[in-house]
Amino acid sequence: MKYITQSVMAMVLVILLFYPLNASAGDFWDNINYGIESTSAPGILAVDARLYNGRFTGQWNDVNNNQNLDAGEILTTPVTLYNRYGRIVLESPGTVTNRDELADWAAANAEIIFNTIFGGSPSFAAGVSDDMALGQASLSNTVFEKTIPRKKQLAMDQINDDFKAPLEYISLDVNGVSGDAFSVVLGYAHDFGNKLEFGFYLPYRYTTMSDEIDTDAHYIGLFMYAKKPVITWQEINLTWSIGGDVFGSAFYAQSDAISDMGNLKYGVGVFTSLTKIWSSCLVSLGLDYKISDASLPSSWIDSDDEFIQEAIDWVNDLDPVGAVSYGFNIGIPVLNDAAAINFEAIRTHFISDDIDDERDVQSSLEISCAYYPTDTFEIRLGLRGTFELDDMDVYGITIGSIYKF
Repeated sequence: MKYITQSVMAMVLVILLFYPLNASAGDFWDNINYGIESTSAPGILAVDARLYNGRFTGQWNDVNNNQNLDAGEILTTPVTLYNRYGRIVLESPGTVTNRDELADWAAANAEIIFNTIFGGSPSFAAGVSDDMALGQASLSNTVFEKTIPRKKQLAMDQINDDFKAPLEYISLDVNGVSGDAFSVVLGYAHDFGNKLEFGFYLPYRYTTMSDEIDTDAHYIGLFMYAKKPVITWQEINLTWSIGGDVFGSAFYAQSDAISDMGNLKYGVGVFTSLTKIWSSCLVSLGLDYKISDASLPSSWIDSDDEFIQEAIDWVNDLDPVGAVSYGFNIGIPVLNDAAAINFEAIRTHFISDDIDDERDVQSSLEISCAYYPTDTFEIRLGLRGTFELDDMDVYGITIGSIYKF
């Protein structure tokens, strides 16, 4: 699974004109020198670089006045790394005085540095991590049953295929930095007639952050699933279904600080749901468990920068992430069965020592309205918010359609 996913996602990135990771920085200093500032002391310059969840500070004697830490120039204060709460995580010792020694120190402490600035995943650079996207997308797209007005249900029951294409705009605020994301999810599902459903969906998201380093990021995934009702209690209109999925995704980010960064993600999941019909109201309860791992192929990095090279080992040494998601969807037909309103709530727990305790739980709430201009065509408009993530606000608006054929 791992090698198949890596190959498929690498091909997708090439198709999207993403270049292999090619870090242009020469050493660690080139990753933080965008934050150079003047000081009140003659000849002394400072660096104050906010990088995602972290912040680097330090000062040096700029002998030749070119605003760069050159050979022969000396640090006058240590380079200090703070977390997003302003607490010191790491500080260079007094024996680190020049640029070469600083590069060696950063490479030796790369794991601590990456854990601080990324918080357990490179995809946190774009606010919504790939693990967060997995937790919300699975239940919403594959597990929950959405209400279909009774007048449309008979016609739709005779159709075995559907195609969906929702578009979403997402407003982000991460560590006080605003951002915008635009996503599309292409999906297809087929009913084999015995209620066994097979489907796949292909999510893509582009994110741009208004941070000091102009971060842009791309996320693309491929999810394949199967599900089937196993027991139906006709007398109480209750159905129990089970299913499973396999998935892979690729995340890629560019910024003025780290020119290229990303990872592949791959894993499997199982899920179950209960669907109950009360009169015309439908209630769907779902439980989903996923296990995923991350990888950064060495071929994605083409650089002599020892610090960036350390990212390969850091990503590949990250613990697998377990995600337990549960929630419900309530749907009610309206407008004389020409439309339906659905309310969805999902909570996800991420199980990994690498993810911050303040960001290992998320809740997502969505309300959407579906309108059916024909028996086989649906137009959907939704509003969604994601909560419980420390220093992170996520709100989205979705418009999409489903065509059954």
